[in-house]
Amino acid sequence: MSRAKNPKYESMSLEELKANMEKSRKQLEHAIHNKNLLEQRKKLVERKERSHRLIVKGAEFEKAFPLSKDLEQEDVQKVMSQLKISGYNRGVVRNVSNAAEKTVSQASRNLDIGKIISEFLTERNGNLQVFDGSGNIGLMNTRTEQVWIDAERKLPGIDAGVNFTYATMQMAQTVKGIQGVDLRSWLWNVLWHSSEIVKDVDYKAYYQLKSWPQPNNKLDRQAIFRIAACFEKGASVAQVEQKSKVPADVIRRFVKIAVLMQMLVETEEKQARLITEEKPAEGLLKGFFGKLRKKLGL
Repeated sequence: MSRAKNPKYESMSLEELKANMEKSRKQLEHAIHNKNLLEQRKKLVERKERSHRLIVKGAEFEKAFPLSKDLEQEDVQKVMSQLKISGYNRGVVRNVSNAAEKTVSQASRNLDIGKIISEFLTERNGNLQVFDGSGNIGLMNTRTEQVWIDAERKLPGIDAGVNFTYATMQMAQTVKGIQGVDLRSWLWNVLWHSSEIVKDVDYKAYYQLKSWPQPNNKLDRQAIFRIAACFEKGASVAQVEQKSKVPADVIRRFVKIAVLMQMLVETEEKQARLITEEKPAEGLLKGFFGKLRKKLGL
């Protein structure tokens, strides 16, 4: 069966047919190019949507299981495989989650709490989600030095598993317009109730106070302020104990927390100006009358 002839092309010369063919070829190439561009844009949009979806869901997963941040990729894959096999049974999910939390909590005990606290006091970190082995603690903004404590958090202190992850914009929006707790004040008070996780320091050294703590507990406040007043002049633990009459264990507790929070720094002995012994009254009188006789020329 022969194909019907197109009268449009029958009237064209050979040159016109060649020109028309070249035009059609360019149109086809342009169409193919546009098709490829559209496919690339579609893939880019899909990748962006997937990235956004993963970020949001990943943030929700970390919010539900804060310690999952420290799991290795292999451990995450094992957990997810068990969840898939279990058919998302609530009981199995809870058991898997508890096992993962326990594993990470044990690993977190090896973390250097000094580095963690240092990150809390580093302005550039911005919004952080803070947690420990007992669960979520709250949201922290290191720039404004505020903390928003989780409403379900009832513990006065923290444990050795304390850590953080960078908070998402969505998390930060949940506290927008709400006044948080002062970061340094909160940190001092939780560490005061968790002093066993803070490493000891050189108690024979001399220290100078750079900033005063803000204790919440009225029972401890007087002793803490007396210790701070002594270290403000520069002193050793032994000198502060002698001057303040506060028990040595309380002074040591103060020192290691204050050093950790960069409120107390080491100084040279010659810079320590705390007077640990008062001069006897008799000596003061002799000194006074001696100066008086010298002034009168007696």
